[in-house]
Amino acid sequence: MEETELQFWKDCLFWWFVRAQKPIALYLKLLEIGANPDCIVWCRTFTPQELPQSGTQAFLLSDCALTRDNALAAKYSFSASLDEDQNYWLYWKVDHDEGVASFAVQANAVGWIGFGISPDGNVPNSDVVTGWVANGKGYLQDRFAMSDRLPIDAIQNVNLTSSSEANQVTTLEFRRRIRACEPKDRDLEIGSTRVLWFYDANDPVSPESLNYNSQTKRGSITLNLLKGVGSSKTPLPNDVQSFDVTVNMIQPPPVPTSYWCKSITFPKKAAQIVGYDPIINTTGGIIVDHLIIYECSNITNLTSYDGLCGPAPIPQDVSKCLGAVPIAGYASGSEGVRYPPDVGLSFGGSSNLFTVVIEIRYENPNTLTGIFDSSGIRFYYTTASRKYEAALMSVGHFDHSDALLLAPGEKAITVTNICTSTCTAATIPSEGVTVIGTLLHAHATATAVKVRHIRNGVELPEIDRNDNYDFAYQATNAPIKPTKILPGDTLLTVCTYDTSGRTQFTFGGLNPGEELCLAFISYYPDVALHNCKSKIPNVYLNNLAAEAHSNNWAPGSGRISDLKNFNLSLPGAQAAYDKFWSITNRTAECASLDDALIIPTENVHLPEGVTALPTQAPVAPCTAAPTGRGCVANVSLVTLIVLFALIFYV
Repeated sequence: MEETELQFWKDCLFWWFVRAQKPIALYLKLLEIGANPDCIVWCRTFTPQELPQSGTQAFLLSDCALTRDNALAAKYSFSASLDEDQNYWLYWKVDHDEGVASFAVQANAVGWIGFGISPDGNVPNSDVVTGWVANGKGYLQDRFAMSDRLPIDAIQNVNLTSSSEANQVTTLEFRRRIRACEPKDRDLEIGSTRVLWFYDANDPVSPESLNYNSQTKRGSITLNLLKGVGSSKTPLPNDVQSFDVTVNMIQPPPVPTSYWCKSITFPKKAAQIVGYDPIINTTGGIIVDHLIIYECSNITNLTSYDGLCGPAPIPQDVSKCLGAVPIAGYASGSEGVRYPPDVGLSFGGSSNLFTVVIEIRYENPNTLTGIFDSSGIRFYYTTASRKYEAALMSVGHFDHSDALLLAPGEKAITVTNICTSTCTAATIPSEGVTVIGTLLHAHATATAVKVRHIRNGVELPEIDRNDNYDFAYQATNAPIKPTKILPGDTLLTVCTYDTSGRTQFTFGGLNPGEELCLAFISYYPDVALHNCKSKIPNVYLNNLAAEAHSNNWAPGSGRISDLKNFNLSLPGAQAAYDKFWSITNRTAECASLDDALIIPTENVHLPEGVTALPTQAPVAPCTAAPTGRGCVANVSLVTLIVLFALIFYV
């Protein structure tokens, strides 16, 4: 038995009996079973749902999952486990200059496996790649999913680069273009992408006979394929130390979606954070959908709390931290973050960073009980002072403003907020500040978020953009190319919302049923600019509430809260609401971390005559070679014969 296989078996056993607190005597007994490689193969052929409910082997095998392949992780920029049982892993990297994305898919299966890009998380109308290994040879097809079938595309726009099948694990590596340029292929788009995964116990009889059925394991997950979610490839310094901010063996409730919150105090000694990695330690069957660690600025004695974030009330100071300033985050595909070699984020000592709140969103689709989790973030720090101090700038709409007034039943409501040129001119030095990463943040009705960048009336590439925003997927995005914000630059945070599923107006705020429009920009050096936000002035909202009362468009006494039941179907109501959102006036604030104003509050207008760029990521044209830039259709044999005949005839 190879040492790597033996170590896998030991790790699997150790995890179950130590982390899940099963009897240590049973752990030692099953180590003997682990000496048999057939046990490992048998272990990997089952999923938790297929295992017996009793017996010593069931304890072990319910989490004998496929672990991340270190060789593939080193070869590719990003990786993610796509299913809750970690039986399917995706690895990928993107070459924006060449317009090509490279992927590796690896599944705990000996049959066919698949990977797809979906418009909505469902199979129909998805761009799907399927493949398998038979007799040592790899097979790969480009398909476009119909309602219940996976027919092969006439035009094949994927290239198989490697394939293997060993120890009950199938691995396929392939390349495709970022821009599809073909009706039955989907572009890789900026922002969140709904990714499909499939694996089956059997190879198809023929490529044409392949189809998914009730025996095929499949699902979907959201990833940011084009920008990834930061990179942990930068090496850590030799003097680095670490500490963990995690929950500790908590049991998420048996409901499809839940949120867990925990208040934590940082180490008190003065040091600088230089990076972080996610720690995902569930005992199987549930997914850590995302987690965010929020800074509680200048709070040294945070109330101790470790429980659900709601619906029951939580301590006021803990609640205030949620949605405030995130300093670290994880979503599917996260690889951790490393600051540049001369940049660090201070905590302890004389800094403002003492306490944090960790918020974790769990997905438990099978409403399982008895599942434990100890996930969180591992922070790396050094006591050696770095040249530049990292900082976070929050841009967008005021967090607690009712002026973010969204009507129900609308497919697309777009809201624009401004960080003014006056603010950046007053705070940012002539050499500018450098963007490290961005976390776009809104709630459940948001469908798109972007931060536009304007300099002297000229549109620059966006600071960040997500045209398919998914509230369940939040992580820090590193810029594709180095980005600087200079004094006098204007930032416009633009959010689009779909309220078609709501029957009442939605107000702005931090609570789950309310909405936000924010972007947290991590930058250096720290110039004390931490809040640069705007809203429609209160006078316009008060006028709308009074008008709704006087015209009986909303029950109540003319208060802003009465607009919750604003009836837009009444004569004149819709026109008044549209007029409210046509206002280009904004109240803008420019503040430091403790909300102290750096310059007086401004009354400004949104800039006009600036055209937004269609995309930030460079894409290649559709006229280059199929293995490199752009895309071009495969020429059929019939077409070649016709062309040859014409040439010969002429």
